[in-house]
Amino acid sequence: MDFARTVLGLPVPRVIKYSSQAKSTPVGCEFILMDVVDDMEFHDLARRSDTSLNELSKTVRDTAAMLQTLCQAPFSQIGSLYYKEDVSPELQRRPLYATGAPASLGGADRFRIGPSVGSEFWSGSREHLLVDRGPWQDMVSYAIAAARCQQMWLKVYASPRVLIGPVGDTKVEETPSTHCALLDTFIHIIPYLVPKDDRLLRSILWHPDLNGSNIFVNDSTFGSRGSVIAFIDWQGSCCSPLVLQARHPLAMEYVGTIDDLPVTTGLDEFIDPETIGTGRKARKAMLHRMFEEKAKENDLYQLSTSYIYRDYLIALMHCVSGTWSDGYAWFRENLYRAEEALRQHHPNYIPLPVVPRTQLATHQAQYQATLLRHHHFELVQDSLGLVGEGWVNHEKYASVMKKLPGQRKEWNEARLGSWPFQDGTWSADD
Repeated sequence: MDFARTVLGLPVPRVIKYSSQAKSTPVGCEFILMDVVDDMEFHDLARRSDTSLNELSKTVRDTAAMLQTLCQAPFSQIGSLYYKEDVSPELQRRPLYATGAPASLGGADRFRIGPSVGSEFWSGSREHLLVDRGPWQDMVSYAIAAARCQQMWLKVYASPRVLIGPVGDTKVEETPSTHCALLDTFIHIIPYLVPKDDRLLRSILWHPDLNGSNIFVNDSTFGSRGSVIAFIDWQGSCCSPLVLQARHPLAMEYVGTIDDLPVTTGLDEFIDPETIGTGRKARKAMLHRMFEEKAKENDLYQLSTSYIYRDYLIALMHCVSGTWSDGYAWFRENLYRAEEALRQHHPNYIPLPVVPRTQLATHQAQYQATLLRHHHFELVQDSLGLVGEGWVNHEKYASVMKKLPGQRKEWNEARLGSWPFQDGTWSADD
């Protein structure tokens, strides 16, 4: 946060005091104190019926500008930002920025790249593992380290289980060894997916969770409503390759068919109290389109989105640390798609089948069942106003708890599997 604010000049709260060492603090825990951010969370602004297209466009504009600034600061390694004095003497001797970085960039005397603080290496019991956490000089080493960390976690902490899932053959046996085998396949194909273009491999800082609650905007009615006041919650921010980092902000991402929605039409026609669901979808699609248009001004972002294997890389890196919590079918499907793409387009690829042809129909049924469950999970999330895996702020907690029994009653376990919001359910933190 200090780097983003003082070096890059981004709207980020000022950190007043912090400590990452629980034992050294009077309260016995880590803490961070920063300036208070007032005004409105972006998702609240986007949901209001009196919000204009022009006001939303200000948020999109400021977010795109912030991300473009991040793209212009290439680092020498893949890892996380530290104050220089907090890394080893060896890492202190390494440069902060990559060769060819703009001479105007400051901070080289204060900051260094050190081990990754990414959740794929630290979440849950992973903190107890002795694994390679970087920093790394290249993307292949980073990707393999993430896979090896997950394999180690599976061998130490995971136990065989039977998932009672949705649709058809509901009992799916999963073992750590089956997941480790898939991760071996990932390690085999990752070198073929990694781009050769150095511009795509430049290590950049990126905000890991630009959902609507992490973007604070001006709520004034005097001309500046919608302008970004602050980007908060930089926890887990890492420096990694542009091809993985340059992605649509979650607050402005629409997953669905948007081709039939006009780009230039105002939002007023969508704001109908009787069709509020359609209105929200239309707004999300409009935000998606607006960000796409603004992102065209960012050449590096456009270069990243046009890379042939980009979507496969992002999907697989997202899956690597969550194979156990997300389920076998999800990771296997993404591996299958990547492997098929390499067969078609990569001249030097050595095939390694992910799903035998005789098992393809069974796999597809399991994957479709996983998609169905995920879709209904997101519907519940949206209905309750939750983010992540069920997070809710204190102000809304009582209201959400009142609505929860009704949502559970409507959940069809025979079709969708077990209710996701209950104690003992696997999460991404495991």
